Amino acid sequence: MSLTYGGLPETLSIDEGERMNYLSELIDVVYMKDIVERRKIKRPDVLDSVFSILSSAVGSLTNPNRIDNIMNSNDIDVDGGTVSEYIGHLKDSFLFEESKRFDIKGNAYIGTPSKYFAVDLGIRNAKLGFRQNEYTHLMENAIYNELRFRNCSVDVGVIGIREYIEGKREYRQLEIDFVANRGDQRYYIQSAYRMDAPDKSE
Repeated sequence: MSLTYGGLPETLSIDEGERMNYLSELIDVVYMKDIVERRKIKRPDVLDSVFSILSSAVGSLTNPNRIDNIMNSNDIDVDGGTVSEYIGHLKDSFLFEESKRFDIKGNAYIGTPSKYFAVDLGIRNAKLGFRQNEYTHLMENAIYNELRFRNCSVDVGVIGIREYIEGKREYRQLEIDFVANRGDQRYYIQSAYRMDAPDKSE
């Protein structure tokens, strides 16, 4: 249930239809209204689009310029600076958290893109009308939230390898879903919803 309706206490005491309405109203009446009024948002339509795009892209690498390009391709005229500002407001409102890429070998952070995860999956799903239920992404988001609940700082791991492909030596970057740090302990975690394909097992 938590992958669909999230973890807000109220959702446990009402039925399925009421849960959908409750979460949708929470977005419109509480979160969006509060952000628009408190931050004096001049483009609520852009804020709403950024919210939707981030919700759709949980667990995927993205950045303000990519979101800007998506909106411009849908005839929403906006610049990357505004998108970045609005992402900041959504993060400040505890709707999303950002996980940055960390180079394992170089022991340093890499610039954009980053991954954004929904703090509550119920709110994320309600924003998308409960239509985008890709369980691989939802599970990855749930694992991220569990790691944060356990007081870990969580990065996206990147490790570069050189290998021979068709006789040529090539450089590739591989991703580790989560590099979780708690004190002096570090954990490397890979998320896979299913392991029935040989490439997944490998």
